[in-house]
Amino acid sequence: MRTSFSSSAAANNKLTLYVPFEYKDAFRELFKTARWDSFLEGWEVADTTANKNKFERFKELASSAAGAERLAKTDETSVEEMERVEATLSKRIEAAKARSAAAKAAAARLAPLVAEKHEALEQMARAADAAEAEAAAAAEPIVEALASVDDNLQVLARFTRVPDYLRSSKKPAAVDAQRFLAKKYSALLALGIEIPKLKELAEVNPNRPDRLKPLLEGCSAETLARSAKAA
Repeated sequence: MRTSFSSSAAANNKLTLYVPFEYKDAFRELFKTARWDSFLEGWEVADTTANKNKFERFKELASSAAGAERLAKTDETSVEEMERVEATLSKRIEAAKARSAAAKAAAARLAPLVAEKHEALEQMARAADAAEAEAAAAAEPIVEALASVDDNLQVLARFTRVPDYLRSSKKPAAVDAQRFLAKKYSALLALGIEIPKLKELAEVNPNRPDRLKPLLEGCSAETLARSAKAA
């Protein structure tokens, strides 16, 4: 079904006009001599300037009438429908207000707890910093007593990377490093300080990199000092 206005020139000085069905009667009132062409499904009139201008004016009037009809339909929106819309919006507004109030109440209730937890965390952080500083101060004399330990740890670390065919030639240096670590362990033990890992490093078989390497990972005079305990 045609829903728009249009026109096209036909043979024999005729003009075919196309009109939506709902405007048929109004069109016939204006174009009384128009003939229906069932093949083209349009109205045939003489191809004259007067008919063209009349058809353009008819389209303008029809468009104005359609606009007026749409406006009328809008104005005819029922009061009940508007009330339903208003009620729905009112419910949504009230629900939003309730959620907002609940959120504010929760925030007010939780704020002191958050502040309390924050203060507790701050205290824990300060205590951890103090403990770390205290441990570092306590370990400092031991670190000094472990002077040159890092150099010997590096000798052992290099030995674990030596190829098998060079191992026998490099082993004396590794053995000397282990002897040095053993002397340090004994000296500290005489002072009432024991570092078990230092003893393990001194006694492990240097020909077993699979045992020596794990002991050397992350190992230094400082970490050894931190692991010291009373003998």
